[in-house]
Amino acid sequence: DTSGTIYLYQGSCEALICIDTFVLSSTQYPSFYAPLGQDFYFQIILEGEGEESKIRWECRNYNENNSCEHVEAISCGSLVSGNTWLAPLTGENGCNANGPALYYTFTGDGDYLRIKLKQGRAVFNLMENDCVSGRCLFTQTLGVTRHSVLISTKPDQLYFLRVSAPDSIDFSFEIECYEPNSNQVCLDAKTAICGDQFENML
Repeated sequence: DTSGTIYLYQGSCEALICIDTFVLSSTQYPSFYAPLGQDFYFQIILEGEGEESKIRWECRNYNENNSCEHVEAISCGSLVSGNTWLAPLTGENGCNANGPALYYTFTGDGDYLRIKLKQGRAVFNLMENDCVSGRCLFTQTLGVTRHSVLISTKPDQLYFLRVSAPDSIDFSFEIECYEPNSNQVCLDAKTAICGDQFENML
């Protein structure tokens, strides 16, 4: 296998500033964040005379909402997608959860809300009042045996949602909101006669 080192620079050819180094091998896949409009230079040094290498550059979307300081607002009907590429491995949060994650926030309206995973696999942590020190309401893995979780929200309550997944997984989920059915308890049972037809969302 080809081995060596990749040096990452910024600046100009007359005054390069080394900002990172990466190991070059067939099992290493270095990553870095490249803000729009900034120029970068690479220097590749191979170990051994006559060595050859092939390098493929791939671009991925970078999600900035990877900490409690940079939450993304979502609401009913939102279809959210992302990945945790380059997200910090640790970060303070109300559920004391570890691993790379993206953070979202929404406000309750007193009705039910369903988080429905559409793609991938992820761990969902829900907190209220504050992202860092708020009360942890639940931790739920979606994408293995179950793909949705139902939440009963409080009016005007601020919630924070933490979604954690390996950076190799692209996930997407939907926020479904609806008013609860009026006949959810026995005392509120609906009367039916022959020929009646009912349609309900559970």
